[in-house]
Amino acid sequence: MKHKRTGFVWIFAFLLVVLGLLNLFFGKTGHSSSAVPSGVFRGFDVDGDKNIYIGTEKQIYVYQNGVLSRVISPPTSRAYCFYIENELLYMGCASDNKGGIYDLEGEEIAYGEIKYSEVKSRANGKLAVRNGDEYRIRQNLTGAYTVTCNGELVLQTESSFYESIWYWLCVIGLLLAFVVLFFSLVVKTRKSK
Repeated sequence: MKHKRTGFVWIFAFLLVVLGLLNLFFGKTGHSSSAVPSGVFRGFDVDGDKNIYIGTEKQIYVYQNGVLSRVISPPTSRAYCFYIENELLYMGCASDNKGGIYDLEGEEIAYGEIKYSEVKSRANGKLAVRNGDEYRIRQNLTGAYTVTCNGELVLQTESSFYESIWYWLCVIGLLLAFVVLFFSLVVKTRKSK
């Protein structure tokens, strides 16, 4: 009976890993392009033309009419925040407590004129109001972002594989296989003594 259970656990673990890997290479939720925001959420805002800015730890993704139009690289690889005002992008960097003013294409206009704390206090977080419209962003369990305007869906990004359920299925499968292997070796060692 124990051998049947062990065999079942091995098959289950193997299937979890295979499903996760198949989804990585062939599935829709796989990390298929740079158009998929991934990493720690750093900010969100909307400009006057209704372009949506989603900041993650390495880049700010700009969507125009639901399609990625450009990517802006922040001036730091560490914590930052941003907001948009008067069609200018204000970014603050936590590492040097400084901030800068950029055009909406990400070109620097001035740096060091403002402090990170000033930018952080004005950054929108997960809510942005433009021209009377209320935009909200939400990130689901699979890493996909959903943006609504006045309660109606305006943007749905794809999931990032490393933040998706498929990645966690692979991890669980590998951990399960490791645990079964470990206990099988422990039992064999005890029987041989």
